[in-house]
Amino acid sequence: ITECYPKHHQEIEADLTKVKTKVANINTAMNNLITREREITKKGEDVKKQIHTQSQLIINLVQQSERQLVQQVDTVVQQKIQLLTKQKEEAETVLKQLKGRE
Repeated sequence: ITECYPKHHQEIEADLTKVKTKVANINTAMNNLITREREITKKGEDVKKQIHTQSQLIINLVQQSERQLVQQVDTVVQQKIQLLTKQKEEAETVLKQLKGRE
């Protein structure tokens, strides 16, 4: 037994060293994968924030355009109503003058 033990012990130690090396390599690979996963997640969040920011800018521009268009419509409507009111007043004046001649 004393003769076989050192030989087997050496073989076991060599195999154990190989296993420890493989475990260390796998741990390194796992750490790299975890790091990459975090990077991908962060990049995804950054892209989402950019999309949200750009969307808000576009929404704000559309709302501003809407307000401007509504204001333009209101102005045009008011001008047309004023014109019609003036025409109506002129027509009433002419009508009064015509009735006065009867």
